[in-house]
Amino acid sequence: MKPIRLTLSAWGPYSSRECIDFSNYIEGGLFLVTGATGSGKTTIFDGITYAIYGNVSGKNREKTTLRSDFAKPETDTYVEFIFSHKGKNYTVKRSPKYSRPKRRGTGETISPETAELYEEEKEPCTLVNEVNKRLEQIMGINYRQFKQIAMIAQGEFLELLLANSKDRVEILRNIFQTEEFEQIQRKISEEAKRIGGKLSRQKSKMEEAASMICCQNNQLSEALKEEYLSFDKVIGLLEAEIKEEKEEIQTLQVQTELLEKQIKELTGKGEVYFTIQKKREELEEKIEKNKIQLKEGEQKEEALKEDFEQWQMKSEKVEKNQKLEQMEMKQKKEQLEQESKEYQEIELELSKAVVFMERKKEEIESVNTIKKRIKEEEMQEKELQRCQMEYEKQREKTKQIKRQYEEKEEIYKSSTIGLIAKELREGEPCPVCGSCEHPHIAPIAGEIPDENMLKKWKYDWETQEQIKNDIFQKASKEKGRLDVIRKELEQALEEKKIGRKELVEYKRALEEEEKEQIEIIKELEQKKKRKTEIEKECSLIDKKQKQLEQIQGKRKLEYQEKYEQYRKALENNKIEIESIKVLIKENQKDWRKFKEEEQNCLERLQKEMKGIEVEKLKEELHCLELEKRQIQFQKEKKKQVFAMNQTALSSLKEKQKNQEGLEDEYGIIKDLDQVTRGNNKARIVFEHYVLSSYFEDIIGAANIRLNKMTAGRYELTKVEKVTDGRTTDSLSLEVFDAFTGKKRSVKTLSGGESFKAALALALGLSDIVKRHAGGIQIDTLFIDEGFGSLDEESLNQALDTLALLTDKNCLIGIISHVAELKERIENQIIVEKKKNGSSVVVTG
Repeated sequence: MKPIRLTLSAWGPYSSRECIDFSNYIEGGLFLVTGATGSGKTTIFDGITYAIYGNVSGKNREKTTLRSDFAKPETDTYVEFIFSHKGKNYTVKRSPKYSRPKRRGTGETISPETAELYEEEKEPCTLVNEVNKRLEQIMGINYRQFKQIAMIAQGEFLELLLANSKDRVEILRNIFQTEEFEQIQRKISEEAKRIGGKLSRQKSKMEEAASMICCQNNQLSEALKEEYLSFDKVIGLLEAEIKEEKEEIQTLQVQTELLEKQIKELTGKGEVYFTIQKKREELEEKIEKNKIQLKEGEQKEEALKEDFEQWQMKSEKVEKNQKLEQMEMKQKKEQLEQESKEYQEIELELSKAVVFMERKKEEIESVNTIKKRIKEEEMQEKELQRCQMEYEKQREKTKQIKRQYEEKEEIYKSSTIGLIAKELREGEPCPVCGSCEHPHIAPIAGEIPDENMLKKWKYDWETQEQIKNDIFQKASKEKGRLDVIRKELEQALEEKKIGRKELVEYKRALEEEEKEQIEIIKELEQKKKRKTEIEKECSLIDKKQKQLEQIQGKRKLEYQEKYEQYRKALENNKIEIESIKVLIKENQKDWRKFKEEEQNCLERLQKEMKGIEVEKLKEELHCLELEKRQIQFQKEKKKQVFAMNQTALSSLKEKQKNQEGLEDEYGIIKDLDQVTRGNNKARIVFEHYVLSSYFEDIIGAANIRLNKMTAGRYELTKVEKVTDGRTTDSLSLEVFDAFTGKKRSVKTLSGGESFKAALALALGLSDIVKRHAGGIQIDTLFIDEGFGSLDEESLNQALDTLALLTDKNCLIGIISHVAELKERIENQIIVEKKKNGSSVVVTG
């Protein structure tokens, strides 16, 4: 980009339209922007940046404050910039949003922000957003990058040189937009934390699964008590434990089957006996059961009788209370009705009282109206008197002015005759009488008024006469109003048949009557309210009586239902008792029959079993049954433990597999997190590593210029070793001094040396930003101040370095007021500071 022509109108310190022609410098070279401090040198670059990007260059400038305070209301604020870029010419015109005085009338008006872009062989853009977008496409860089490449702004280019490592990180981060690398590092840390948390939770789950293990093995028990569980060891011991439990369950199953076989053999030997025993037990159980059922039936009958009697007593009590309540409500209603009779005529009385009250109010209002009219009469009398006095004053004033006018008129007439007489000559006829002799010529008065003065006095008299007539008319009107008020007042007093003096006492009497009537109305309203309350209470009593009647009706039905239920339940229970008694009789009959059969069977068994002791057989069977139940209980317990341990083993294996996957993943991400966070040999975080690469490129580009400007004495270097182990900063800067052969802080450089180093660093930064912006073409560079700190030799070296850049068809503008530069640089843009705003002169 190269500037061709810049036009600033009512812009900053420029009150009117200023045009700056860069066409003489278009082929490259140095030019100087010079002028007094505050004249508007940097404003020229502001105009260029605002034209292209809609923004300004300095830190302390805002685009809403760009309109010139010196500008006239009719002068518009805008910037127009014509520039060439990659062989094409472009014209852009912008106007910021600003407030200015209205061109017509008073007050302020707001001019909106506008933008227009004209380029070859294309339709113009006239929307601000479209112009911004298109210009950024043309330039290939954004505003921030353009400012870093095309402008070394006043006071800002020393920041990168003198900043500490931490601040330099912020500067370079803003330039190269490396926040994404910090975000990557943060995301890696978050991922490491997430997987670490997941791993921790997985370990907790494994510990929870291990807590479900039921162990009898001492080794497994000891392994589970260890502070840090070895899950491989636990799983191995648990598998062995499960294997042993499975074998024990199989052994118990064999023992159970063997006992069942023995029980079966013994049962076969005493089968007849056991059959008789079983039958005896069943019959005894049956008889005992029937006895219990009979007793329960008898108890149920007693309970039914007792429940029904209690319910009956409760029902009778409720009914008694309800009847008592009905009687009380009836008495209360009679009392209320008796009281209500006293208030039957209350509404009529209240209506009469209200009507009487309204009449009293109307009378009081009419009295108030009369009093108001009396007050109006007094005021009207005062107004009439005032008008009369004003009329008398005006009459005297008019009379006096008329007298003065008549005197002046008389003087004027007399003076006219005197003037004619003055012209008379003996022997010549008088124009009035025709006589040629003039024995008594009229004298001329002292001061003679002219005709205009006479007209003025006459006008004054006529004006005052009109004022007098107007006041008379007004007085007449006021007199008419007063007569009307008096007539209406007398008529009202006559209707009331009272005099003016009696009016106050009459009103007081009316107000006393009104107060008494208010009290009467209040009392009547209370009685009316009481009557309404009585009616409501009576209505509620009627409603409650109906409810009680309904409840009593329901209770009668409920009693009938309850009694019927009780009767049926009692009958059913009696039937059940009778049937149980029949069963008992049948059981007794069966028992007698069984005793006979039992005796015969026992006699036969004694002959058949010969030597087999029945009691011993019973005892042996009982022991076998007991042993069988114990073994079955052990087997079921073992099965439960086996199932729980199998579940725990399966869960542990699954979770261990998940944990191994998480550990592999965590190992990779954790190492990456440590490296990117600066926990490495170089003590450098990921973003700083990227910035360090940029910084080394900048230093390399800067040293090419610094070497020439300092005759090979100084070279900038990056501090390689981090001295503070608590930090991960890596952008500290030193300077190598060839005269001493040592490195030292850049802050030890003198003012002129610091300027050269900073200039070299800024030029190096511009080169690197260009390179990383995709090789964009910016052929213009502005350098704002800083040359005042250089001696003659340093100034020559700096200019020689800049001249090398101009050899590459680059245009460099130096913004400075240094006198030596004015002598050295022929091409100059001179900004002249004046009281009514600055102006521009272009030379060269």
